[in-house]
Amino acid sequence: AKVLRQESVYEDWLEVKPGVLPSLGTFVFFFVAHNCAHISYETLREDIRDMKHWKQVTTIEVLLCMALCLCLGFSVYMTFWDDTTSIMLQLYPVTMALNIVKVLVCIFSVFTIPMNFFAAREMIIISFPSLPPIVDENGSRRPSEWWLQAERQLIGPLHFALSLFKWFIVTMLAILAPSLNDILNVGGCICGTMIGFILPSLFWFRLKGYSHEALFMLVVGTMVGTVGTFFAVKTTLQHMGILSS
Repeated sequence: AKVLRQESVYEDWLEVKPGVLPSLGTFVFFFVAHNCAHISYETLREDIRDMKHWKQVTTIEVLLCMALCLCLGFSVYMTFWDDTTSIMLQLYPVTMALNIVKVLVCIFSVFTIPMNFFAAREMIIISFPSLPPIVDENGSRRPSEWWLQAERQLIGPLHFALSLFKWFIVTMLAILAPSLNDILNVGGCICGTMIGFILPSLFWFRLKGYSHEALFMLVVGTMVGTVGTFFAVKTTLQHMGILSS
């Protein structure tokens, strides 16, 4: 960290410095966890599984993400200033405390990131064209397609094959990625804007109709996602040596 500083308050806190647009994905990545709130809806108790309590859950979750983003961002920036990067844990000297933090981050990832795989797998399954389920005389519903064992559940072999295919693609992309920073930027710009801005706006249009707030979120999300994805992909390709700097 810098001990003596000559920069003014304007230069430290108000000046827009180079690298803002390529770093948009890292900022938005904090809100990718919003997808976990959608998955956890059915885990609520039946007596509170309604829109009133659901709004409270999602609002608190977004506020927690924002508070975490601001706390980490301000504390790291006020320590390293212009030398700050998105990969915060690599800025500090290696100590036992830092190693414990890295282990805890890995454990956190093990119990949270797979939830996004579940949602992606279900989206793929329901995207396949299929006939309406068959309803028997007792009112029970069963899928009409041979490759389904439930309305949104593949048979065992196909379930395993789809999960393995997704895992293989993600693992190969992670191995080819030059750094974690590039993964955060690309993933945040694409997934974060879709989950946090674009899809909620489209769902609102579909379920409730037009509103100024939904249109504003859609426009902002589309602009941030498009610009951020362009710079994030460009930077990643440069780090991979495919594009010249």
